[in-house]
Amino acid sequence: MARNTGTSSGSGGFAATFGEQLRAKGFSTPGPSLPTSVEAAPPVPSGQPAQAAQSPSLESAGKLVIRRESKGRGGKSVTVVSGLPVELVATWAQLAKSALGCGATVEGVCVIVQGDQMTRLEALLSKHGARRIVRGN
Repeated sequence: MARNTGTSSGSGGFAATFGEQLRAKGFSTPGPSLPTSVEAAPPVPSGQPAQAAQSPSLESAGKLVIRRESKGRGGKSVTVVSGLPVELVATWAQLAKSALGCGATVEGVCVIVQGDQMTRLEALLSKHGARRIVRGN
């Protein structure tokens, strides 16, 4: 098998891209071509952390109820947050996961956080603008 050890001039040289070499041999790409450059995400202002720019505000939320439950969960305790706006429930489940370092999921319109996280969750919610937080049992 002959190797191409030629210069960058002519087809099939080292300077030619893989796509150019395939086209020179008669192959064609069936779909649209891939972009040649990757656009970077816009930079985050230096004074703000990246997560603060994405976290939704709870200033317009009404009463938030935080309670601990263990019934029906095999003896494991979880912390339940109810009263969050419906459109923000999934966002707050993700935020609780990353901020508290524990599992969190959505059940209906409530956020379920693994473990007894009432104090830490109350501090997180008040930090993001929640005005009325009620602690259940």
